[in-house]
Amino acid sequence: MQLADMSTIDCSPYNVHNINTAIDVVVTATSIILACSGETYRAEDTALRIGKAFGIEKTEILAFPTGFMVSFILEDGRIITRSIRVSERSLRLSRINEVNSISRAIVDNKLTANQALEMLKELQSRQDEKPLISCLSCALCASAFAVMFGGGVKEFLISFIAGFSMQTFICFLHYMHTPSLIISIFSPAVSATVALTLIRIFGGDQVSIIAGAIMPLLPGVAMTNAMRDTMRGDLVSGIARGAEAFFNAVLIAIGVSIVLAIF
Repeated sequence: MQLADMSTIDCSPYNVHNINTAIDVVVTATSIILACSGETYRAEDTALRIGKAFGIEKTEILAFPTGFMVSFILEDGRIITRSIRVSERSLRLSRINEVNSISRAIVDNKLTANQALEMLKELQSRQDEKPLISCLSCALCASAFAVMFGGGVKEFLISFIAGFSMQTFICFLHYMHTPSLIISIFSPAVSATVALTLIRIFGGDQVSIIAGAIMPLLPGVAMTNAMRDTMRGDLVSGIARGAEAFFNAVLIAIGVSIVLAIF
């Protein structure tokens, strides 16, 4: 990311060629944060800071995990309101960090509205990491948890295969645009099926293997964000995130339980 010289840019309201561009920057940045599982207070704070940096008289925003409403009060008294729904959410903390970097550059007058919008659009349309890298990362995570739960070399290898198979299945379901409900039930079922099959063949500690294999699926970040939102007074967002995390945990347990009952 190459930033312009601070001395050559004037981001005052009189030099923003199109106020809609500044508004699009606020909306896009907020959408990315919420779509990447960022906290609602972070999304609201980013919108307020960017709006102020671009000379918008006043910005009012109300954010939820599934969308947000933002109103801009201009110097001439006009009010522009945007209502955005965030339908797809996933965990991409690196993108939240990039939005924060762009936001700080805007506040420091290092980016114009057009430059910031272009960078945010590129970030928003950026493809995820390659499926192979995602599968290997999940496999290593699962195998490391298996060792943490008391497993040895055998448990490490079986959890690695189970985690790799599970993430491969998840990537396939995402490619098919499968609802998250189906993913939350069947992905742990696939992991447990592979793990139990290999345990039947090669042996191993069932508890550490299955526990390690499903650990990457647990909604730890969602529960943490729910607690943070609740403690900051964002009760609606906190309850919503907490309910989502609890529901996902229940679905994971159901998927594993079905496989254990069959085996």
